[in-house]
Amino acid sequence: MSAARAQLRIPVFSGEVELELQGDAVTLRFNGLEAGGALPQLRALCKRVGLLEKDYFALKEELRKLGLKVPEPPVPDTLAQLLPACSPPEALELLSTLPHGDLGLSALLERAELEGWVSAEDSSNPKKLLSKVPSHVRARLAAQLLEEWGLVRIVALRLAPAGEERATGEAYESRCAPVGDRVLLPLEVWESVTSRFFASALNRETLSYVRNHPTAVPSHEVPLERVNPWHLLRLKGWVLDLRDLKLVPPSLCDWWFTYQVDMGLRDAELRLLVERVRRGEYDIRENAVYRLWKPHFDAAGGEGDGSAGEREWEYFVDAVGTWFAPHRFRLVALLVGERGSGKSSLLAALTAPIEPLVGKVPLSKLASKERFALQPLIGKWVNVYSERLSPTVSSLETINNLVGESDWIFVDRKHKPPVFIRSLKSMLFASNAVPMV
Repeated sequence: MSAARAQLRIPVFSGEVELELQGDAVTLRFNGLEAGGALPQLRALCKRVGLLEKDYFALKEELRKLGLKVPEPPVPDTLAQLLPACSPPEALELLSTLPHGDLGLSALLERAELEGWVSAEDSSNPKKLLSKVPSHVRARLAAQLLEEWGLVRIVALRLAPAGEERATGEAYESRCAPVGDRVLLPLEVWESVTSRFFASALNRETLSYVRNHPTAVPSHEVPLERVNPWHLLRLKGWVLDLRDLKLVPPSLCDWWFTYQVDMGLRDAELRLLVERVRRGEYDIRENAVYRLWKPHFDAAGGEGDGSAGEREWEYFVDAVGTWFAPHRFRLVALLVGERGSGKSSLLAALTAPIEPLVGKVPLSKLASKERFALQPLIGKWVNVYSERLSPTVSSLETINNLVGESDWIFVDRKHKPPVFIRSLKSMLFASNAVPMV
């Protein structure tokens, strides 16, 4: 079935244009001239029928109101070919390698002219034209264009859960995210990408406006409750649902993440592993962690079923398993062993794959009254730390709150507004002796 045909008459600066649309094909008629082609060629078609550049801007805006987007990617052809092969975070990393420049400056000026801030007849100097556009308008237009081009968007992240807004003083914090993905990145990433496309349009006021007014530019509001859920693990290119051990495409996930672990996983590999475990075919003795560290537990408490070494090993495995549970456990575990027994190496090996989710705050610091002691736990699931000395714990109040007495924990930050974090799933500490309480 052929696409429906639409015929429109659209007034522009030079007169009235007859426009015929059928699918992605467009035909223009003006002053007895006719030109046809694909919608992305609209600018060239306008020139062929004698329309001015400002007529093209007006025509494109009218089409936008009708829900039709005229694609005009400003990136070089070579870069445009590379971007689709990248994941959204990788694409932003690739863009950050480009030199600062004005790849998209003409598009920004087009928008500014369309809104009446400048006129193309005012000057042939783009930088002089830009001086007439207020800083906050430049910020808004740059944000709009980068999102329309499928690169990056501004996100307004709430700093407190519902009902606790007054505690933080500030309601939102500006972040950014790749278009088509839900990984929240620092605003510096947006600033870096923006400087590749609109370097001449940026100044201190432009960037500070975006940072200080997260909801004043085109943005997407993200409730804190929808960030970093316990039941989902953000991998490279996938989201792992820990409830049923299935991989979900990021585009189908309606949760947000402040991290991405540096680990990939194929769907076929995951299904095979899960099936082996269910059938009882998985042999834990094949695991490198088991081979390297199980003998330490056996040496300390004996081997075989029912031995102290076996019980301690099972307890340790259960404690580590809480890290990947889809809920919290209210658990604080201690790994006690002699100096040089490999405790730190064991914890470093286990936490390396999920490093963005692991806090590393000493037990003694958590028990202190230090104002910013909890800041390293923002965005973390667990806290894991190997103490060089046997710590002394003066108070258990903060530790109890962190592992489950409260759903949300108030955290002060240096030079930033305070924020709330979820309570932790569990904590695991290693030391030479049991801490003194």
